[in-house]
Amino acid sequence: MNKHERENTIKIQTNFASNGTPTDPLGHEVYITVKRPDGTDLVPKTLASRESTGVYYYIFNTTDDDLLGIYTCIWECVQPIGGPTAPPIVQRETFQLVSLY
Repeated sequence: MNKHERENTIKIQTNFASNGTPTDPLGHEVYITVKRPDGTDLVPKTLASRESTGVYYYIFNTTDDDLLGIYTCIWECVQPIGGPTAPPIVQRETFQLVSLY
């Protein structure tokens, strides 16, 4: 699990692949929500940026008021890989927010 220090800018990213090959979801629309340890939203559902084929990221700032602990990133494809009849893709990843001091 990645650790990030509170009061810093954080870049989180995820990868999408089909049979091991980097692949973009249809429409290149990937959304992210970042949940605090208490389950509330640090980052409400928002559109992520595309870095390259299959690689999406989001950059945000943390403050000294943000809770320390395990945060959950929820990545969602609006239009899934595999065509419009496939179920949506939801990927979850976690990171730990730690104190500078």
